[in-house]
Amino acid sequence: MQHITIKHSDDVIIGPENADDASAVKIGNEIILQTVDIITPVVEEPFIFGQIASANSLSDIYAMGGKPISVLNIACFPTDCLDLSILEEIFQGGLSKIYESGANLVGGHTITDKEIKYGLSVVGIASNKLYHNALCKEQLDIIVTKPLGGGILSTALKAEMADESHKKEMIRWMTRLNKYASEIAQNVGIVTMTDITGFGLLGHLLEVLKASKVSAIIYKNNINFMDGFEKYISYGLIPAGAYRNKEFVANHITGDNEIILMLSVPETSGGLMIFCEKTKTKELLEKIIEGGDTKASVIGETIKDESCTIKII
Repeated sequence: MQHITIKHSDDVIIGPENADDASAVKIGNEIILQTVDIITPVVEEPFIFGQIASANSLSDIYAMGGKPISVLNIACFPTDCLDLSILEEIFQGGLSKIYESGANLVGGHTITDKEIKYGLSVVGIASNKLYHNALCKEQLDIIVTKPLGGGILSTALKAEMADESHKKEMIRWMTRLNKYASEIAQNVGIVTMTDITGFGLLGHLLEVLKASKVSAIIYKNNINFMDGFEKYISYGLIPAGAYRNKEFVANHITGDNEIILMLSVPETSGGLMIFCEKTKTKELLEKIIEGGDTKASVIGETIKDESCTIKII
C-alpha cells in the first residue's frame, strides 16, 4: 500500500495519513464522517453476531465525536450451503444496533462467498469538535472504557473451551455501543479519543502517539480484563493478529514481553481510549461508570517525548 499515492481536494479534512478512525470531509457547512468495517463471526448466534458487527462499525464515528446518520449493510454469505434465514437474522441483529444509534439503514450490498462476513459503511456528522489522532499532547490521563479481552475470549469460544459465563460477559461488552461514553466525554470536555479494535490497545495508542509526537506510560495493574482472559491466554488461545500487532509496536515499547502480548491482542467492538486533562479525569471517569461502562479505568498518561514510545510499568 505504500506505493499508492492518494490525492485530496481541500474539502478533505481527515484522510488516511494518521490512521484515524474515520475520514472527515467538509460539505457545505457540515463536516461529514465516513467509515467502513466488516468482520467474520465471533459467535455462533446470527442475531448476536449482527449486533457485534454493527456496534463495531458504528464505533469509528463515536471515536471521532460524531453522530451516525446513515448506514449501508455489507455482507458476504455462502448461499449454496446455508439458509438465507441466517442472513436475515444477522441483518436483524445489525438493525437493532443501528436503531439504537439513531441512524438509518438506507441499503447495502451482499455477495456470495465461502465465509460469512458482515459489517457497515457508516456516514456521520461531526460535532462541534472533531476528535482525531493528531490532537493529543503531554500530561493527559488515558481512560479506557471497556475491559480488554474480546479477542482472547472469542478465540476460546471458537475452540469450544469458553465458559458460558465468560461468553455472556464478552457478548455484553461487544454489543455495547460506544455512543454513551462518547457523549459523556464530549459533555465533560476532552482533548481527543480513539477506539480499540483490530490493532489492540498498544497499536491504537501508538497511532495516536505518532500522529501527535508524544509518548506514554501505561500502568499495567490499572487495566481491566474480561473474566476468563488470563485463563485462556495461559492455555495459548491467542489469535495470530496479536503477534502481528506486537511486532508492529516492538520498536516503540518497553516492558515485559507477556504484558506486551496481552495488550497487543486484537479487539472486536472494543472500548474508547480517551485522552483528557488531569483536572477532568475524576468527573469523567465517574460519569462514564455511572453511564454503564462499569469497568472503565485510567490506564496511563502521556508524557513529553517526541520519540513516540510506550513504557509499561
